[in-house]
Amino acid sequence: MTNSPQLTKTTSKNSAKGKGAASLSSCAGCGIYITDDTKALQCDRCQGTDAWKCVDCLHLSTEVYDQLVSDENCSLRWLCESCDGNVMDRNLKSEPRNDDRVDSLLALVERLMAKFETMGVKYQEDANNRLDMIRINIDKLVEKVGNLERSLDGKAETTVVTQLDNRIVTLESKLANIETQIVAYGETKKTEENVIKNYVEKAVAVQTAQNTVELEEKEKRKTSLIIHGIKESVSEESGEREDDDMGVVASMLHELKCDNAAVKKVIRLGKRPESVGDINVKPTPIKMVMESEDDKVQVIKSAKNLRLAQEGDWKDVFIHQDLTIKEREQRRRLVQELKDRKEKGETDLILVGDRIVKRMTRAYQ
Repeated sequence: MTNSPQLTKTTSKNSAKGKGAASLSSCAGCGIYITDDTKALQCDRCQGTDAWKCVDCLHLSTEVYDQLVSDENCSLRWLCESCDGNVMDRNLKSEPRNDDRVDSLLALVERLMAKFETMGVKYQEDANNRLDMIRINIDKLVEKVGNLERSLDGKAETTVVTQLDNRIVTLESKLANIETQIVAYGETKKTEENVIKNYVEKAVAVQTAQNTVELEEKEKRKTSLIIHGIKESVSEESGEREDDDMGVVASMLHELKCDNAAVKKVIRLGKRPESVGDINVKPTPIKMVMESEDDKVQVIKSAKNLRLAQEGDWKDVFIHQDLTIKEREQRRRLVQELKDRKEKGETDLILVGDRIVKRMTRAYQ
């Protein structure tokens, strides 16, 4: 079972009830057969026939076991060592491919600009073709008018010739207006293309900056863990309080069998409560900075065993990774989505890393 609110809680509620003698499984810890009378838990993720552990190997009291089995709304889950290792390795080792995202955005900009250039050339060609056709028609009209004038020379009235001249002038004016509109249209298209280009470039710059900031924040937190539930020191001196916290952390690591994990420093997050001795006042969390990522991975993998400790006041203490603001917001949305989907009737859903997945089930023969 894992005690981290930022990791998947997958304690199985499956007991050994209902298993026939022909298909008995055994405890992965001590090897005893899992019968109807055996108090044991099965892995909630793979639910394999070999993924059982008895309460003795899990260090669970009878009262805790009965509560886990009877409470349908309990959010705790138990994972076998194989499933737990797969989930932890995937969460701890995955890194976003931000370079690929930036390259994709840049490729999008290039495709957009190529499209705009192609559109501009097409519009310009269409405008030029229309202008040429108008000029050809005007030339033909002028030629016809000239022929008409020559054929009517000395015969037509002055009024008719004047009307024809006026029509030519009107056509020439319209031609000039069309040319002006074509030029204005070209300028407008160029301005629009520049505006779109600027918007795209700014969007890429903002996204790149955000990705850079997120990477820097993850780099700062790559060796850090957050611990909740450790009581505040009553000392008035900050140096003594830090020493007290360091001592409690050392005891916790010993309980987790992580004595070789080196702690660089511990920091209390947030304002110190005024009523430190009040049991109703929630203690501020501790940020524990390890010497290396390997030390951090070792502690987070062992954290699931903290609440199983028979001695020490560790029942209210839990550990999770030091997440960035963006990661915390993503986690909050996933938790809310999981809750909404369960309320709508979906079942067997669990939160694994940054995804909501269907819990694996196997048919037993």
